[in-house]
Amino acid sequence: MNFTNDNANRTPLVDNVFRIASLAKEDAKINGDLVINATIGSLCGEDGKLAALKTVYDSFREVPDRVKAGYAPAIKGDPQYLRLVKDWILQGHLCAMPNAAVATAGGTGAISAAISATTNDSDAVLIPDIAWGSYKIMLNYFHLKAESYPLFKGNSFDTESFERIAGETIRKQGRLTVVINDPCQNPTGYCMTRGEWDKIVEILNRISENGPVTLINDIAYIDYMKDLAHSRDHFDAFEKLGQNVAVVVAFSCSKSLTAYGMRLGAALLLSNNKDAVKELESVMERYCRSVWSNVNNGFMNTFTILMNKRRDEYLAEKAQYIKYLAKRAEIFTKEADACGLEYYPYKDGFFVTVKVEDPAFLSTYHEKLMEHHIYTVKVNKGIRVGLCSLSEKTASGLAEAMKKVAEEI
Repeated sequence: MNFTNDNANRTPLVDNVFRIASLAKEDAKINGDLVINATIGSLCGEDGKLAALKTVYDSFREVPDRVKAGYAPAIKGDPQYLRLVKDWILQGHLCAMPNAAVATAGGTGAISAAISATTNDSDAVLIPDIAWGSYKIMLNYFHLKAESYPLFKGNSFDTESFERIAGETIRKQGRLTVVINDPCQNPTGYCMTRGEWDKIVEILNRISENGPVTLINDIAYIDYMKDLAHSRDHFDAFEKLGQNVAVVVAFSCSKSLTAYGMRLGAALLLSNNKDAVKELESVMERYCRSVWSNVNNGFMNTFTILMNKRRDEYLAEKAQYIKYLAKRAEIFTKEADACGLEYYPYKDGFFVTVKVEDPAFLSTYHEKLMEHHIYTVKVNKGIRVGLCSLSEKTASGLAEAMKKVAEEI
């Protein structure tokens, strides 16, 4: 007799990122500085400690305790937060496009709400073949299939395969939801060009003749691009979206504000079809009510204070961490190039992924790295290295050490 529903996955959940991170911590108790922990997806300073931006938490301390304790004034979020988070996400782009925002429990909440709202039972959802593993967990939970599209052809986005798979899928099921994590993709650090985005919009418009298309643009790491002034440029491609296409932009305060445990984000809904925006807003608001009621009121108010009083200060503080990331990436990629350690095209962000296409070798390699006190995350077709959690000191020499381990196998 099963107490859970017939389609439930009853296997205990083991999150490999948390599991490997825990092993690294245990190893560090014994072997200290010999251990390199590149598992963590959270930003750390050069001292190895979790970043907690002072401007953010000074703002948090200004929020009255009773506001922190209270419910938000609306299920879809505090109105001031929603207005400011829309402004923050778009930063002058798409001013004329119909839009709405819903506050969510982190970027994860925005993605799961969008998936729930836009799919039918047993639909296939398109995700990259090299992607954040939790996309598949969400799809499994909603009894949906994951249809993978190849992320790369050479050193560029594989638009040809994307078009073929997207077209085949929507013709089968009469609707389509697509996830694209860009810019600063997890786990590769790839950023699509404006030309690639223009091509994606062209493809989505064309296949939308077969039914409604929803693009979930996961922008979790957007605020750590080196070229922040152009970090939102790809949004301009959305101006050309057809009436049968909508976009849900999934924003994460966890990443942008170094506030992982606060569980705050937003889903920004965009379409040239006003009715599509209203429909998505209504359905996703109901999802929020049924899953988490409403989100962290204190931190929505923190975001409001930060944007109104400390925005420039915050940007200056965050800029230092962007420099840290850029330097760590430069060290790792230059040394990888020098020793012949192959990695997927990296442009920006928290992670770089070493290319390993043989599944059997991948598993052996991952285990062998841990034997050498190097802790990483195994992903499809590669080994993810969390630059965000390394210092310049620990990044130096890591690529060569990983190359030597590979040669031992």
